[in-house]
Amino acid sequence: MPQAAIVTGMEHSGTTFLSDLLKSHPRINGGFEGGMLLGNSPADFPNIQPFYDWMQKANNPTQWAVSAEKMRFVTAAPTWPEMYRRVMESSPLFSDTADILLDKAPPYMPILDQLMQKVPFPAIVIYKPVLYQYTSYKKRDFTLENFVWRYTHYFTGFFKAWKRFSSRMLLVPHGELARKPEEVLRTVFRFLHIEQPADEGDPASARLTAGPVTADYDPDKAESDIRLLSAYEKEVLNKISQDETLHKLALRL
Repeated sequence: MPQAAIVTGMEHSGTTFLSDLLKSHPRINGGFEGGMLLGNSPADFPNIQPFYDWMQKANNPTQWAVSAEKMRFVTAAPTWPEMYRRVMESSPLFSDTADILLDKAPPYMPILDQLMQKVPFPAIVIYKPVLYQYTSYKKRDFTLENFVWRYTHYFTGFFKAWKRFSSRMLLVPHGELARKPEEVLRTVFRFLHIEQPADEGDPASARLTAGPVTADYDPDKAESDIRLLSAYEKEVLNKISQDETLHKLALRL
């Protein structure tokens, strides 16, 4: 059973929604974003922004709320697993029942192979089909060129990690999570070797992170956004698409 689990994926692919649902399990918790593994050592974490500052925020019950004094204790850890243990000791998110830290950060995906070498923990990666992923970026004013670079960069990192560490990785299709979250959760909990609680772990009980997190999960709106794409955009996106390969690798419910 892991002490921690990594959640990653492209920005706007559902990483926050997936993390919120996983934290409906009484044994799993974590703040909005982690990012602890982005440095070369735990001592680098103060330079990893905005993640270091986010870990000290305490505006609502879903944030890490680790004090500045305790952050010095956290970043003095000699190893990554010890750093995670110190975060769990220092954050009020971790009660007697919560013993698995969820470290969610989209920037992990391009360097996932490096991270899997740093820690022995499992990684859960969520993805959207390329057209859906692009529309999520486009409405945030990303250009097609920028998206193509980002998509290629992120999935190059993913496939490099999958080649070496697939036994510790689970690939979650965003569409499956949106349509049948209960089944996806059961699969993820099995992957993490934890039991599905009889009366907890219900997606309806999850505390969703504040903000427009669920906006991407309106299937009618998503289809409408795709219909508005130009023929040129679709041609470019279909050329770089990894949808077919990802579908073959993704979880089977």
